[in-house]
Amino acid sequence: MALCSCVTLLIENLLLLAAFGASLTVAITVTLLMRDFDGDCPLFPTIPTDTFFFIFTANDVSNCKFVMALNYVTAGMAVLAMVLLTIRFIRKTVVPKKSLMPLVALSVFAITGLLVAASAIVVSLGFKRLCDGLENSGFYTFWSCASWQGFVGWGNYNGSHFYDYLFTTQIAVWLNAGLWIALAVVMAVAWRCLSQMDDDIHGLV
Repeated sequence: MALCSCVTLLIENLLLLAAFGASLTVAITVTLLMRDFDGDCPLFPTIPTDTFFFIFTANDVSNCKFVMALNYVTAGMAVLAMVLLTIRFIRKTVVPKKSLMPLVALSVFAITGLLVAASAIVVSLGFKRLCDGLENSGFYTFWSCASWQGFVGWGNYNGSHFYDYLFTTQIAVWLNAGLWIALAVVMAVAWRCLSQMDDDIHGLV
């Protein structure tokens, strides 16, 4: 197996391992967040500003489910891709120039990166909406968003970890999006390298 192929396989596996960790982190933190909020989603909540009493209404739960499900799926995809790449490396399988496998993998990685980026936007906007609502609720307005973790009047909800969970989720999900897009770029470079190698071989024949 050519050096170019070995190097790209190593880089792809390292990126996939990082993507697996980021995906799992996002999926787990969102799962824990929904557990604390009794199965509801605290993203994009309704928090009235014209009342002295704190009223928190969770909105569409599909936002959290989308982020959670997508990242569980991408974690599984990362494991599957690592297994396939490892088998290819062990067997020293050379992908022919005319194979559509690199194009398919590139497309899958790129689409996955865009979907994860969409979930990152949902998390970031929903988190901002939540923090803005808390800080402008008219109830302890001098508190920062993180300070609301110490508030005990969440009713049926447990808000004692919401900021930590969402902050971790936001970082991990953006990192995950970048990793899948980086995988698409590496795959494109590997495909180009493969084509160049094949042309060089034919030129020597």
